[in-house]
This record gives sequence, structure tokens and C-alpha cells, in this order.
Amino acid sequence: MIEAHRKVLDLIDPGEMISLLEDIVNIPSPTGKEAGVAEYLVRRFRALGLRGFLQEISPGRYNAIGALRGRGDGVSLLFNGHMDTSYSGEEEELQGVGYKPRMVRDKEWLYGLGVNNMKSGLAAFYGAVAALRRAGVELRGDITIAGVAGEIEKAPVDGYQGIEYAGYGAGTKYLVGHGVTADLCIMGEPSGLKIAAGHMGSLWTKITTRGTVAHTAFLDKARIVHAIEKAMKVASAIQEWIPRYRAAHEFMGERPTVNLAAIQGGWPWRAARTPASCSLYLDIRTTHEQNPMDVKRELQRILNELHRQDPELEADLEFYVTNPGMFLPPDAYVSRVVARAHQQVVGEPPEVFYRGPCTDATHLQHAGIPTVIYGAGGRVREEGVLGWSRDVGE
Repeated sequence: MIEAHRKVLDLIDPGEMISLLEDIVNIPSPTGKEAGVAEYLVRRFRALGLRGFLQEISPGRYNAIGALRGRGDGVSLLFNGHMDTSYSGEEEELQGVGYKPRMVRDKEWLYGLGVNNMKSGLAAFYGAVAALRRAGVELRGDITIAGVAGEIEKAPVDGYQGIEYAGYGAGTKYLVGHGVTADLCIMGEPSGLKIAAGHMGSLWTKITTRGTVAHTAFLDKARIVHAIEKAMKVASAIQEWIPRYRAAHEFMGERPTVNLAAIQGGWPWRAARTPASCSLYLDIRTTHEQNPMDVKRELQRILNELHRQDPELEADLEFYVTNPGMFLPPDAYVSRVVARAHQQVVGEPPEVFYRGPCTDATHLQHAGIPTVIYGAGGRVREEGVLGWSRDVGE
């Protein structure tokens, strides 16, 4: 390890990072309401001597940018991490400490909404740049920290509209489309100090069946098409299709999953009427090698066969999220640099894997910025477990 590296490592302050993490966890930042964290980060960036500024995405919604300038003749690095959290902290169903915007310390373990996903990454970025500043190391290229809004897997659909549903890369897509770029990026998503070489994409799919509106009292006298009953046939056919779909696709040992995520039909406040329509909402994961249109054709064939068997079953199919997967070969330059640094600090090479959850890395890659996913979060107390735990939260 060269002397400059050792000097920087010796000046990393874990207490400083934990303190910053606690501050930003204690500022609620559900999707669409990230401004408080953004403003706090910019203040800290400026206090560190960085060029800190708010990048406005829409009125009252920002990315937080902190730039450390180098000489300008070297490789520039972007640290990217999202500020929004998966939940608001107000959900009645989620009462564990991991679902509340208040950090809790239990010996060496830290809990709280966003500690894992992924405010710990933002704190680590800050700690790294702070150590560089204290060490007085002259950089050839720039380092930019971007705390971005709207990464969480959320999307507007039907009656669910507004910035609180504007996720799936809203902030990062604005970031790279409005002047912030780099040669390389480290995405600090929770990977348990493993290198994620890529991740699945997602196709959020809406399938709607149509029905006849009729009064409950006359169902034995009228010939109706019941939209929910037809949707149940569709759901059953989809469940039969899922094992075939998963068996047909694989990358690095991972197979895509499918979630029948929601059903919406009829009027709960007027149960005396049959529903005019019923919609199923699916989350279909895809490897980065798949074409979304191939998946759409598979689903359409299922619906066509159901219609052939039951001509009264007519269904509309549409995607409302088409988020591609991504892959960066482990021998890519930024991946090799991270792997080498990991080995120097940890003493052994990092594991490499392929993630199921989506990240903003896909948008950075499409903007021409090679991006490796590597983060401190994602570890839980149970030995060998990486990722989500219902007792830990996100």
C-alpha cells in the first residue's frame, strides 16, 4: 500500500460517519420529500470545503451535489447514493425500529429507516472525501458526491400520482442529463461489502379485465361478465407461467422472479354492484440480456389462449415501468480498483454477485458512466444473510 493510501486510511473517522448517518436518518426523506436531507448534505459539503449545491429537479425537490476539484488531468469519480427511503415511517403495519426515521444504536449495530438502503452509503462517501481533505492529498481528477432523489422502486399509476410516486431513478436521470458526469461511478447500494456486477431489470405490468355492471340482487336473472372472476383466471394462468419463465432465464446463478403485487377492482363502498373492471399489477424481473417486448409477447400469448378458451374474457396488457437491468464485467477498470482496495483493507478478495433489486446504476451506465455497486449496508446479524430482513427493515 502506498504512503498516500495509508495516510488517508489513518485519517478516516468512523465516529464522524456514524454521526452524519444518524443526522440524515433522523431527517425523514420518503420519496418526493428528500429536500431536508439534501439541504443538510449541502451544508456539510460546503463545511468540508467542497463546492456544494442543490440541483433542483422540480419545485422543492433536489439532488445534493458536493464536488472536490482535482487538477483536471485525471480520471473523475462519482459517488452516487439515494436519499429517499422505502417507507415514510408512518405505516401502521411497519412498527420495527428499522422502519422508523430514528437511528438506534445497539453496540456495533445501527438500525433505522434508511440506515441500510442507503444512507450508510452516503455517510461512507462523506467519510472518504473528508479523509482525503484532511490528508491534503492532491487529486488529478475530480470526486463528486451525489445524493439523489427518487431512486426507490415506485411509479405513478392510475390514481397514484405525484412526486411521492416519482422514483425509479428520477433524480439520477436528471443528474446525468443536466451536467453532472464522470469517468467512473461507485454506487454505494447495500451489498454487504460484496461487488454487485449488475442487477435485474423490472417490468411493472398492468392487466385489466372488463366486466358488466349489474345489481347483486339480479345476478341470477341477468347474464353478466364478472371482471374479478375473469381476472382470477388470468392470475391462475400467470402463476402457472412463472416457473416456466424462471426456468428459461438465468445469469450468474440468479433467475428472475415475478410478483403478483396488487389487485384492484370494483367499488368497496358499493358492493351491491359487480365491477366494471379488474386490474392485476405484476412486477416481472428480467436479466439485463432480456428484451421487454419478448416478455410482453409471452404474456399476450397467455391472454390470447385464455380468450380462445373463454371468449368473454378480454384483457388489456400494458407496461407502466420498463426499467432495464445492467451488468459491468468484473474485469472493468472501476471494478478492479474497488476489488483491489477491498483486498488491501479486508485482507481477502470480495465476492462478486448479481442483484435482484434495481438500482440507479442502470441509468448511469446508459449515460456512459461505468458503474460498480459496492456498499457497506446489507449485512444483518444472522450469519450468512445478506439483504432484507423483516426484523431489520430498510
